[in-house]
Amino acid sequence: PMAARVLRFAHLGVAVTNVPAAEAFYAKVGFRRLYPYRPGVLVNEGGLELHLMEATQPAPDNKNLLMDMADGEKFPGINHMSFGVRSVSSTREYLESEGIAISGTRGALSVFVRDPDMTVLEFERNDGGNEEGLKVTADVLSAVPRGGIDHVGIRVSNPDAALEWYAKTLGFSQVVMKYELNADPLKNQPPWIVRTSHGKGEECDINLILNCTNTSRGNALLTKEGVFPGILFAAFRVEDIADASTALRANGVEVVENDGLGTFGLPPELLQTLGDTKSVFLRDPDLNIIRLIE
Repeated sequence: PMAARVLRFAHLGVAVTNVPAAEAFYAKVGFRRLYPYRPGVLVNEGGLELHLMEATQPAPDNKNLLMDMADGEKFPGINHMSFGVRSVSSTREYLESEGIAISGTRGALSVFVRDPDMTVLEFERNDGGNEEGLKVTADVLSAVPRGGIDHVGIRVSNPDAALEWYAKTLGFSQVVMKYELNADPLKNQPPWIVRTSHGKGEECDINLILNCTNTSRGNALLTKEGVFPGILFAAFRVEDIADASTALRANGVEVVENDGLGTFGLPPELLQTLGDTKSVFLRDPDLNIIRLIE
């Protein structure tokens, strides 16, 4: 069967405990309201939207469930969003000047920060280049190449199965980086990187995060207790939602319309901001939620 061919990122669904506080944070990194009168639907100049949704449960001890568990457990999940920048060092200076703490670095190639609910954002320049003297502002950060985002990181429990699933199901068939796995998942630090390959200059990447230690929670952010803060789903554009749905079902993937989201534990009332857009939801083998949108 054919894959449902992904074109580019459309938006991320992000659960937050306080929408105004999240809006204020994301404004500093280049996101503004898509519609002035509608809270919680943001966009950057590159074209990526963020759909902010009210979490029904606070993060325990203000910890990120996917990153900060005291016992070191690493659950599957969409654990970060990453944006290309022209200068990592100047971006760091700007973020710190706005009172945004740097939570980590990847050498000189990237810096990491957290939103008010501890969701992880990365700002990277992987070619090691640096635009000297660049004055970074929110507007500069907003103009992200490649459709407004470089990649999301998705932690998976079976890397080989995930590699095959994303290629066969969604067309992420270019393997940009892969290496031999260590038997200890925590030692598999670099991601495997997969990319779409339709050749239109709009390729998009997923970083498969390989340090998963525990799958017992299912989807860690969507539980019987409620919705915890974090990236609930990644949404991708497709040319035709009916064709995509047919391809998905031919590949044995369960496809859910907007009004059936209770199936995946995503409360439909969270999605009232999304309008009547033609879209479907599906899950990867680790129950990470993907949305396809026409």
